[in-house]
Amino acid sequence: MFNFKVNAVVLLLLSFISPASLSLEFTVVTHNIWNSLASSYDVTTKKKNGLLNCSESESSKNDFDARFQAYLAQLDEVIDRGEPFIIGFQEAMNKTKQVCNKPFIQEVDDYFSPNVVNRFYGLVSNINWGMEDGGFSARTGPSEAVGVYKGGAVVTNVKIEDEKYLELTGTEGTDTGAIVLFQDFGDGKNVWFVTTHFVFVKGDTQKSLEDAKSMIQQFKTEFDKKPAPVIFVGDFNINYHKTEDYNELISAFKDEFPGVVDVTQHIQNTKNDAGANNPVKIDHIFYYSPQGKIRPKVNRVVVGKEFLSAFNIPVAHSKEAICVMDSCTPDHKMIWAKFEWVD
Repeated sequence: MFNFKVNAVVLLLLSFISPASLSLEFTVVTHNIWNSLASSYDVTTKKKNGLLNCSESESSKNDFDARFQAYLAQLDEVIDRGEPFIIGFQEAMNKTKQVCNKPFIQEVDDYFSPNVVNRFYGLVSNINWGMEDGGFSARTGPSEAVGVYKGGAVVTNVKIEDEKYLELTGTEGTDTGAIVLFQDFGDGKNVWFVTTHFVFVKGDTQKSLEDAKSMIQQFKTEFDKKPAPVIFVGDFNINYHKTEDYNELISAFKDEFPGVVDVTQHIQNTKNDAGANNPVKIDHIFYYSPQGKIRPKVNRVVVGKEFLSAFNIPVAHSKEAICVMDSCTPDHKMIWAKFEWVD
């Protein structure tokens, strides 16, 4: 009887512990969802289509609903609901006519609930998104959906202990910035999660690099107060294949976070609408853990027939676009990686 009571108490206690504090593994996702799937491109020509407008026709509404349901199914293939996860979104829109007035981030939150929270930080956009006033506004979940925003967002089942929004250079009507979260996995395990979207100025990557350096310097101030492993994700608008630009990004990271690692180096293309002979990789996942508290899960690769050699590559993956008829969205691939705590 005594043993039964002890076991019953243990089971009762476990029922109040979130999945985040029970697992040594966790999944990190980053995705620029291109105006929350309201934008699309032609599957053949790769040219951009116009924005959906759900108020124009029933077919537009049906088109968006099909995209949204397909997107939730795609996320479901990546996320293990029984393990901790953190999803960073860029170019998320909330409650506009283009997305059928759907509180997009809230509905993703609801889909993965319970024990899920979200954060939405957006620049209230220009008149094209149905707003009259500009300026930065924060909408924190998970309950209420306020206003019409376009910006960055996070959906996670890992407790958020602290948060900050870093304003970057940007331009009027854009959604550039960085959401910084200090998250608690339980049992003394903490991680900084930083999801970013750097400004894009065609032909001028220096603007994106300015954002990168500003984000790194601003975040370093927060990091120094509470040192912990860091995961940086997002749409950097800095192309891995333009070596000089990418090396400048790595140099900026290593000035403040020496030993930072690009988990997604082996992913060659993160743009769904890029030509086959012209890959574009501007979405990245970096991590920094000088004390070795976290590491990416790896695959062991063996090469050669006579003189075998082996090496490890991080387990990072990408997802293709969602296509409904001749239209595909978003233009960025979904990127994710699995990490593990090291005891």
